[in-house]
Amino acid sequence: MPYPPLVRGEWVSCRGELVAFHHAFIRLRQGYDGTGQRHHLLSAVQTIYFEAVMECFIDMLSDYLVLTITVVILVLQYLLAKRSHKLEEQRLKMDLFDKRWKIYMRTIEFIKLCESPGLISMQDAFSFYNDVRYAKLIFKDDVINLIDEIDDKGVRFGSLNEKYDLHIHTVDSDVMTSDEIRGKNKLHEWFLRSRVNVHKTFEPYLKIV
Repeated sequence: MPYPPLVRGEWVSCRGELVAFHHAFIRLRQGYDGTGQRHHLLSAVQTIYFEAVMECFIDMLSDYLVLTITVVILVLQYLLAKRSHKLEEQRLKMDLFDKRWKIYMRTIEFIKLCESPGLISMQDAFSFYNDVRYAKLIFKDDVINLIDEIDDKGVRFGSLNEKYDLHIHTVDSDVMTSDEIRGKNKLHEWFLRSRVNVHKTFEPYLKIV
């Protein structure tokens, strides 16, 4: 005898129909007589019910595992993105530090040149400006103003040095006036004192924070 409609295979197609299986089982227990056929039907319902429960459990476990794996992947992606951002930020800081350090060392080099009387020329001053012209992009006004002042005084110092060199090597002693000679000496003194100020002004920018 075929199974009653309540125990057909369509009941196991969805976990939400487990309740229907349970009700079918109760109705079979209440609606059939005590023959062997009843026992056979009850066993069949129990088997299908158990299989449905296992299928639902496996589905739930599968969904849980998929959800867990998805969350783990998202967390790993977030950590990798955060790490990449941190590395990129560190790289940019190092790049900025390198550029600032080059300008600082070039400024010290120019100051040392100006500390030696007779060595500085206008060409040296022009070369210094060309090497540090991008300072406005990576420093604030304090360093920018200092570099502008060094460049301005360097050009004047170089011009006076060239004129002084001509003055001492020519018969015409009027090539350079006494005021210009005093101005040259004052510029030399300024450069001798300027290195401390250069260190102090650049120091806050020469750190990798």
